[in-house]
Amino acid sequence: ADGSLLASLPLQAGPRRATFADDRTLVIERAGDAETRVLAWDTSTGQVTAELKAPGRLAAGPVTSPDGGYVAFAEAGASLIRVWAVADGRETARIAAAGEVASLALGAGGGLAAVADRNHVVRVWRTEDRTLFAELPHDEPILRMAFDPAGRWLATLDLERDARVWPLDPPGARPVLLRMAELPGEMGFDAAGSRFAVHAPHRSYEVWSLPDAVPIGPVLRHGRAFGDGAAIPGRLPMAGDGRRLVTGAGSATVRIWRLDEQGAPAALPRIAAVLALSPAGTVLAAGLADGRVTFRDPGREADVPPAAGDQARHGGPVTALGFAPDGSRVVSVGSDGSVLSWDVAGRRQVGTLFHHGSGRVRAVAVGPQGRLLVTGGELGAKTWEAETGNPGVPLGPGRAVTAVALDPAGLKAFTGTPAGDVEAWDVATGERLWVAALGGPADVLAVASDGRRLAAAGAGGQVRTWALHGTGESRAVQLPGPVVALAFAPDDSALVAQTREWMHRIGDTDAGLSVVSSRMLPGSVPPGAWRPSTPAAGEILMAGGQRPEELSSLVFEMPPPAPDGWDPGAAAWERRLSLHLDSEGLAAPGPAPSAAPVPTPEPEAAVTLEGVDASPPGDPGDS
Repeated sequence: ADGSLLASLPLQAGPRRATFADDRTLVIERAGDAETRVLAWDTSTGQVTAELKAPGRLAAGPVTSPDGGYVAFAEAGASLIRVWAVADGRETARIAAAGEVASLALGAGGGLAAVADRNHVVRVWRTEDRTLFAELPHDEPILRMAFDPAGRWLATLDLERDARVWPLDPPGARPVLLRMAELPGEMGFDAAGSRFAVHAPHRSYEVWSLPDAVPIGPVLRHGRAFGDGAAIPGRLPMAGDGRRLVTGAGSATVRIWRLDEQGAPAALPRIAAVLALSPAGTVLAAGLADGRVTFRDPGREADVPPAAGDQARHGGPVTALGFAPDGSRVVSVGSDGSVLSWDVAGRRQVGTLFHHGSGRVRAVAVGPQGRLLVTGGELGAKTWEAETGNPGVPLGPGRAVTAVALDPAGLKAFTGTPAGDVEAWDVATGERLWVAALGGPADVLAVASDGRRLAAAGAGGQVRTWALHGTGESRAVQLPGPVVALAFAPDDSALVAQTREWMHRIGDTDAGLSVVSSRMLPGSVPPGAWRPSTPAAGEILMAGGQRPEELSSLVFEMPPPAPDGWDPGAAAWERRLSLHLDSEGLAAPGPAPSAAPVPTPEPEAAVTLEGVDASPPGDPGDS
């Protein structure tokens, strides 16, 4: 109130980390090569209430419980979790972790400890009897975890920026909420565990009610200012029974927000991780960061997704979408490896949810009538019966696959790898039919509608096609940027490639592949949200751009035939621009100065002898 000094603690010089366990207790860590010391300092009395020591440096921690009464850390090398009471420095628990500890969190009263290992598994332990309470698998390394004060929830944040809220009363196999967060990560609960706040991308904040996962109010735009530093990991403080939120860690401005008003669920953005436009261009499917899939007819009011608890969804963000060739089915894949099939007309799930397996899945292709599908990910590609989830044959198991495709008959599958291998497979037997090299990562594949050509492209910018019948001839063209999407024209006469902000129409001539025309996109168009709409791909239909809620067209400008007498040489441009190049090769205004005329030598006199023309050598009369 008056700015007076409450307490001071003499310390030796050296780097330290400090955090408040509660309103008056400061936990200070000093790491050394031989020993790490952790002090609990009561700032109201100026007394050190506990001094803890660990050999060497810590693997994780120290972390404090939400009530500030307990502190825990993991010793490096020993995979040992130690829990201490802050008030008297008494050790209350020792837990042997199942693997090398990567992250640690402590629950209220020190009763639960969450331990994340290097295999991306979070295990929650009861500290009193050292029994395993819950096991929560993840696909990516865990960066941060936090318990709510009431002991109902555990929040986790992984390297892919996925923030999940897991139920603990009772433990659940899937999170009740999944959102995209800004790294390094700020998360927080209110005192009752009924609200969760997360630092979302673009310096914004979201608040959600639990367990129904309904957003509270609109997105809170904190914004950035000159002099702001980087975001700081930590707890997002909520006060007043969750009615106030404080933001601004790492920025030059602190903001206090009122959270009294209830906003409609649509007030918060539904972050689309991936998009796909149906073959006919009539339906747009969106895979969201919270694991749900929504559909809408572009140009009409968006379909309102059902509440999170009423709709089948993935246990992580949607990583891939694929339409069947007739547009009747769409298949979605989640970052947790789960696969769902959807009836497009009814906007409903069909069949059963099944899992590709461990490792992130990044690609899916759907066969005729949506019956067969191929998924590809970190541990290879697999074939499946779409509705039942019955597995088919694996296609090159044990290595990463970044792109998959099927031929129109559904008899052959194609895979692309980060190493640039493009392979063809028999889907019935799993036999590899042939392999070719792209010359760079094979990130996208496309098969012609007649099944006679295959195209591949990727981050290296090279686009290459192969004839699938006959000679197997290969042709290539280099584009000036990474290729993120690829599609054949409806009549297979041309190929369209997207390189971030550009669309390129590629023709196939006797001389090989060549870029016929290119157009800059009028805004952000996600890969997969467009289709060639005319036979020669002179026009594409896309969702996104300047009006993302509507479909729009992009027309490639066809180069006109060269006029008669067209001269692309330097002299023609000099005349057209009234410029000339001087003796040093620099452009100068006006036409080039006229050169002095060169005198024409007079011919020598011709002497005529009888019967002989004696013209000088070189004359036309010379013979």
